[in-house]
Formats: sequence, C-alpha cells, structure tokens
Amino acid sequence: ISGYLLDLDGIQFHFDHGLREVEAIPSAGCPADLVPTLTWGLALSTLLTLAGEFVLHASAVAQNDRAVLFVGPRGGGKSSLAAGLVCCGWSLLADDVVRVSHADGEAIAHRGSLELRLRPFAASLANVLGPLGLRETADQRVAVVPGAVWQRATAGVAAVVSPKFVPSERISARILHGKEAVSLLLSAVRVGTWHGTDIPRRQLAHTTRLARSTLVLEIEIPWREHADLPLFREAARVIETSLNAR
Repeated sequence: ISGYLLDLDGIQFHFDHGLREVEAIPSAGCPADLVPTLTWGLALSTLLTLAGEFVLHASAVAQNDRAVLFVGPRGGGKSSLAAGLVCCGWSLLADDVVRVSHADGEAIAHRGSLELRLRPFAASLANVLGPLGLRETADQRVAVVPGAVWQRATAGVAAVVSPKFVPSERISARILHGKEAVSLLLSAVRVGTWHGTDIPRRQLAHTTRLARSTLVLEIEIPWREHADLPLFREAARVIETSLNAR
C-alpha cells in the first residue's frame, strides 16, 4: 500500500502520500453509518495531524467573531454544552474535531463538521435547535444539524472551556493558568499517541502557545438527568462574563 493505513473498528482508511485523499474500506458487516462517523472523527484528525495541523477533540460555537471551544473526555459534555449555547443564540462552528491555527498571535478555530451528535442527556434539545437531517447514529446518539451554524470559515478563539457536570446546586468557573492549562489542552489533543515522529513535540508547542494566547476555563455545571435550558442559559452567562472580564 502506498501512503498510510489506519484500521479503525473494522474500517481501513488509506491515505495517499500527499495526504490529500482518503479511501474508506469497511469490512463485511460493518454498519454503514459508522463510516462517516469515523471518517469525520479519528480518520480526519489523523490525516490533519500527519499533515502538520493542530487538532483538538472539541466542539466549538461562535458569536460576534469569537469562538468558544469545549474540550473534555469522551462523554464529557462537549456536544451537549455546545448545543445548549446554540439554543442561547450562539452558532455551531464545529463538533468533535476542531482545527486550530495561529495568525498574528491569535488562535484561530476553523469550521468543521456542522452536525452535532448528542447523547441521551441532551437529545431533548434536538427539536429546539431547529434541526435539519435529524437521525440516529451508529453509536446510539441523535445527530442534528442546527439551524444556527457559523457562516464564515474561521473565528478567533476567545476561550477553551472544560465542562464538568457535578452534583451541585450552582454553576462555578475557574481560570486555569500555566502548566494546568497546558495539561488540560494536551489531554484534549484529538490524536495524541505517536511514536517515532516529531508530532508530540509539535503538539506540545501548539498547546503551550494556545494556553498563552487564550482564556482556559474550567466550569462546573450541576448535573441533571435531562438537558435543562435555563441551566444552559446560566452557563452561557457565566462564560460570557468570564470573557468580558479578561
């Protein structure tokens, strides 16, 4: 095989040497809707990283030329919080994969997949979002294209937010600095395990630069069994207050 081979859950992805083309070859019995999910997720992230780009496992929303990125582990509430802010007047910039670059000292988030994949907790927001193409995914989520999507190719990164849903009564936010901010951003790198390449060094340089150029915020949100719009409105207010106070 000429180029690169990535094997994910029974799907082989072939990348050409120039990293401009990818071919997905599913094995027999592979669910058809798993192909686009993995293509737009790990496969695209791997291709971009090999090409020298910096990619975060994040969801992103934008408003007034400012982007807010939500990072965290799988199932950590990134898409849910992005959906909540879209319901509060923000526009979806990307879900699951966010490419970040720098220009003139500013971090720039690039528009990506405009389909939110919501877990059961946030699935009730689907109809509020003014959805297009509502469907169930291979990993038992509800996928929806919201009515409010960012129309430009990029937006300046104003903040990176790590949401934590916890048993509490009120929302609280804490700004992360220095090594703590860099550590959080490193944990959010979309494809972080590499051997025999200079990619880890480049990823550390990118995360350090991002930590210095933007607000890194940890926000604790009271856990609810189902998505609560008033709660998301309050989360949006806390995030906007933190942005305005910077």
